[in-house]
Amino acid sequence: PRKEGLCMKIIDISKGIFSTPVYPGDPEPELLKIASLDEGDAFNLSVLKASLHTGTHIDSPKHYFNSGASVDELPLEKFIGKCFVVNGENISRMNFSGNIKILLLKGKKETSIDTAEKIISKGFTTIGTELDTIGDNEVHSFLLERNTAIIENLDLSGAEEGEYFIFAPPVKVEGSEGSFTRAVLLKDYL
Repeated sequence: PRKEGLCMKIIDISKGIFSTPVYPGDPEPELLKIASLDEGDAFNLSVLKASLHTGTHIDSPKHYFNSGASVDELPLEKFIGKCFVVNGENISRMNFSGNIKILLLKGKKETSIDTAEKIISKGFTTIGTELDTIGDNEVHSFLLERNTAIIENLDLSGAEEGEYFIFAPPVKVEGSEGSFTRAVLLKDYL
């Protein structure tokens, strides 16, 4: 949409539930039709059977800590606002400024404890990755223990490094440790 000479670019950074390989050991997702117009029903109706960590998804502290916050208890500010997209290899060289709290990592390198510590020290409260996992159990525990939200399985292939506005709130699955999200980046340009 145009406003005062600007256009907004919308970049879908989500991976699909059925087109994304599941994490090893997780069940394959299934879409079960329980009503169908083709079968004479008045409407189509389906049930989704899948791990909440399938496709692009969010991990909450409850994923690793029983006393941790579930996805419905996480502040929406962790998933809506200004963000940086950076290549994970460039973290140590990046000079972040401003109040941006959301960091999205491009690339195929898992986050190490050293990198996680650097990211936290810069004030980021949400970290996203293109990988199916941000890192090993130690990295997950480190981040989630500090109430850092995690977004996994992003598709950042259409986003260059830089500043964006992200909209990626979790589906409100009460009491759950994870949730699907449809994540998008917004960028104004002339």
